[in-house]
Amino acid sequence: MATITLKGNKCRTSGTLPKVGTKAPAFKLTNNKLQEVTLKDYSGKMKILNIVPSLDTGICDMSARRFEKEVAKLAKTVVLNISRDTPFAAGRFCDKRKIKKVVTLSEFTNRDFGAKYGVAIVNGPMNGALARAIVVLDENDKVLYTELVPEIAQEPDYAAAIAAVKGAGKAAPAKKKKAAAKTKKAAAKKKPAAKKPAAKKPAAKKTAAKKSTAKTKTVAKKAAAKKKTTAGKKATAKKTVSAKSSTGKKSAAKKKTARRKK
Repeated sequence: MATITLKGNKCRTSGTLPKVGTKAPAFKLTNNKLQEVTLKDYSGKMKILNIVPSLDTGICDMSARRFEKEVAKLAKTVVLNISRDTPFAAGRFCDKRKIKKVVTLSEFTNRDFGAKYGVAIVNGPMNGALARAIVVLDENDKVLYTELVPEIAQEPDYAAAIAAVKGAGKAAPAKKKKAAAKTKKAAAKKKPAAKKPAAKKPAAKKTAAKKSTAKTKTVAKKAAAKKKTTAGKKATAKKTVSAKSSTGKKSAAKKKTARRKK
């Protein structure tokens, strides 16, 4: 329960407003055409719940007309003016004040709203009515801002409620951008890193080439030397054979000459 006042006289509510950051309780209310309306009907829109004791009071009248002007400046936003007035009285009020953008809803057939949102007044001269309060919900029915007006004869903080709507509108793109960056980072982590091409070793190749060239030259030199040696041996052997042949011829000539002298 919470304690509020009516011109200084204390009275209590049935509970407390939903906590900021939580999901708003579902509800069923009746519009001024006697149609049942639920919270789901406003899914995808920012919602300002302007909860009031009765549209027949001066402060409730002023708050409805103020939000009529403010909601026209806000994108994808709806103001739900909730009370226990009959749908007929709410309809007359809208016609008289030319209220077209603010939606008037009533607990005409279902009294769960006051209990779920903790705003039903349970004692004092306003017993049975709803307390004056503001609850701002985002597109997904998350509670962004709440205010239980401490004095029923006092207007709510319009600027704070509107700031909550505008702040959520600015935060949405930033959240999407942050989520996209996070997804991109996660994808980058999953992707295997590209293998770097093996570094070339030109120095090693040049060294190997030099060694190979040197080895080839050495083998060639050895082969040439061997060939030269072989050729030299053959030449020497040829000379030896030639010399022996010449010596043999000379010896035969001497023997022939000696025979003739005899």
